[in-house]
Amino acid sequence: MIEGRRKHLYICPDGELYNVSFERYIEGYDMTYLSSPKALFYHYSDDNNGEVVSFVYPDYSDVMEDPENERGNNIGVLFGSYLEGQSINRIYHEKNHLFKEKEANHHNFMEVNNPKVFHISTHGMYEKDNPGDLMERGKLCLAGYNIENKPEDYGSGYVTAGEIQSMNLKGTDLVVLSACNTGIGTTIKGEGLYGIRRAFELAGAKTMILTVEEVDDYNTVIFMKVFYTFYQQSNKIYESFKQTREYLSDVNHALQELEELKERFADEMKTKIGRISYIRHIEHLNQRIEEVKKRNYMVRLKKEGYVLEDWKGYIIQGRIED
Repeated sequence: MIEGRRKHLYICPDGELYNVSFERYIEGYDMTYLSSPKALFYHYSDDNNGEVVSFVYPDYSDVMEDPENERGNNIGVLFGSYLEGQSINRIYHEKNHLFKEKEANHHNFMEVNNPKVFHISTHGMYEKDNPGDLMERGKLCLAGYNIENKPEDYGSGYVTAGEIQSMNLKGTDLVVLSACNTGIGTTIKGEGLYGIRRAFELAGAKTMILTVEEVDDYNTVIFMKVFYTFYQQSNKIYESFKQTREYLSDVNHALQELEELKERFADEMKTKIGRISYIRHIEHLNQRIEEVKKRNYMVRLKKEGYVLEDWKGYIIQGRIED
């Protein structure tokens, strides 16, 4: 390695280390995660259809509210997910096939076939106490999740890791899992991790952006908008991922993006959601902006209040560009 250049670590975790963001404990390195060293030498197909497919803002039920504003355990609406889809649309235009609200359902998800980029923005979960098949524990929530008697085309209201592994993503360059805890799962000695992360790899995806923690809904919108802006320009996944983290680590950039997000929410959601909910979210965004200005760093919301946002809950798995 040339002296003075940043070093890149490929990390093949074992056991519970799969569920850790190593960036929180090791500084000064770029990091990519692999399930096996063999991934460095595997020849992936370049035969995808060139499309971007996005699943955002699923209509889980008639209860359109998420008081915690986290992509975590409360299966409520994610207003940020709607704005996320709009950002991707603005960047990719007609190349983006957007499935939102009722269209973001199980049937349409399973019909996705080998896009260049597959973006999923929703709630993710891992039911570690589920006694069934290990690949049925990881789930991504889809339209109808909260509805007891679902319309037939909604299917189950979610997709499991077991279903995902049967999909055709053999030429897909990138899967972005914009949801909480999509990188965690159950580990078995000598066999690796079982969960959503493994499922997309078995389906053929070359590279994945994952989360190993709960992530903040609004900050995720910002992260994804900036990432896709860089990626659309360079077509380099890891470089764009790294640029996004570096760009948003500057509080002035992060604050600028947050203020722009508030303006977008004010414009696009005013006629889409109820007045009380609209006012509450605008007040929340104003408060968040003031917190960032006061603390001089980006914040995210957790149950105990605002904490530092360091963007390290997002990780990338796969081989970086040559």
